[in-house]
Amino acid sequence: MTTDYKVTELFCIIDEFCKHFDAENAGNLLEDNSGVKRRRRAASLSDSEIMTILLYFHFGTFRNFKHYYLFFIKGTMKSYFPKAVSYNRFVELESRVFFQLMFFLNLGAFGRCTGITFVDSTMIPVCHNLRRYANKVFKGIATDGKGTMGWCHGFKLHLACNDRGEIIAFVLTGANGIGKTTLLKSILGLIKPLSGSVELGDYLEIGYFEQEMDQSVSTTCIEEIWNEFPAFSQYEVRSALAKCGLTTKHIESLVRVLSGGEQAKVRLCKLVNKETNILLLDEPTNHLDVEAKDELKRALMAYKGSILMVCHEAPFYEGLATEVWDCSEWTTKY
Repeated sequence: MTTDYKVTELFCIIDEFCKHFDAENAGNLLEDNSGVKRRRRAASLSDSEIMTILLYFHFGTFRNFKHYYLFFIKGTMKSYFPKAVSYNRFVELESRVFFQLMFFLNLGAFGRCTGITFVDSTMIPVCHNLRRYANKVFKGIATDGKGTMGWCHGFKLHLACNDRGEIIAFVLTGANGIGKTTLLKSILGLIKPLSGSVELGDYLEIGYFEQEMDQSVSTTCIEEIWNEFPAFSQYEVRSALAKCGLTTKHIESLVRVLSGGEQAKVRLCKLVNKETNILLLDEPTNHLDVEAKDELKRALMAYKGSILMVCHEAPFYEGLATEVWDCSEWTTKY
C-alpha cells in the first residue's frame, strides 16, 4: 500500500544512507587512469530521490514502471518530486545509483540467515521468443533458456529466502538451457537427436538420474521404490529409503509433496539399488544440502562403473571427474 507518509519515511532512510555512503567513499574511490574524459553532468534529481523512486515502485500494485513514473511520480506525487525529469532521462540516471542501491539492499533491506534457507529461481524474459534475434535490449548478455514455463530469451533470477519469507540473497544469471539435458536424453533414446546418431555398446546397464521428478506422480515413497523393485520386502524398502536420509514421516508421504531435496533422495535411492555399470546424472546436487552432497560424492568415487554427469558445481566434481566438457563451447541453442 502506498501512502504519503511511507514515501517520506523511505526517502529519509535512503537519504541518510547516501550521506554516510558518500562520506565513507569520498577518498576511497579508484581513479580512471585510461585518460578518457567522461562527462557526468549534475542531475535535477538527487541520488536519494532516484533510489526512492526505484524502490517505491515495489510498495504498490504497479505492474508497469513507465506508467508508474509518468502518471504516479510526475502526476500524483509531483509535489514530492518537483524536479522529476523526463522518463527517458530517468532511465539514463538509473545507472548512477547502482552501487548505492546494491549496498543499501544488502545492509538494510535483506533478511538475515536463520539457519533455514529456501532457494528457487524464475525466468525473466526480455522480449517475445519470436523477437529474440532482432531485440537489442541486453544484446550479448541475455541468453536463451528453458524453465518450467517453457523457453524464453532473457535471464534467470535465483533467490534465497529464510523461513520468514525474507530475501537473504539473490543472483541474476543468463537463462539456462544450452542442451545438457537434451544430450543425456538423446543418449538414452528418450528423445530423437537433433542431428547425428547415437550408438550404444553391448552389455550396458544404464542408471539415469533425472533433474526433476514428474509432479503428476501420485505414489508414496514406499510405493515408488516398490514399483521399481517388486521383490523387496517392506523392511528392505524402508531401510533403503532411510539409508538415503529420509525419515519415517517422509517415507510414508506422497512423493509430490516432498521438497526438492527429499524428492532427489528418492530418485537416488532407486539409482543406488539398481545394478548398473554406467550412470547418467543430470545435476544430481540440485536441492541437496552440504552433508548429502558429501555423501553422494563419496558414493560416486567408490562406484566401479563409468559416470556421465551434468553439474554446475566445480567443488563437487573436482577429484571425481577425469575429463570436463564445457557445453557452452560447442552447443547449438534452439
